[in-house]
Amino acid sequence: MITEAFEKELKEAIESNNVMFGVKETLKEIKTGNAKKVVVASNIPENLKEDIEHYAKLSKVPVEYFEGDNMELGTKCKRSHSVLTLTILKSW
Repeated sequence: MITEAFEKELKEAIESNNVMFGVKETLKEIKTGNAKKVVVASNIPENLKEDIEHYAKLSKVPVEYFEGDNMELGTKCKRSHSVLTLTILKSW
């Protein structure tokens, strides 16, 4: 569930360009230790969800579950395309 605090964190991450979009990028950032938090849309295919959860658990990265689908997540992120997953990166 997306909280008000998370909404603020997401907005700040997008404004500071501290976010990556897409499943491949999410898995890469988790594996390299650059991920702070991951968000997945409600309609993510089960096999991709399991992969992300597995690597996130190994890397101790929290996973947030967006209640809407990928189109709604894309809109929430002010993108002109759908967003199945996004990763908030660690600040440097």
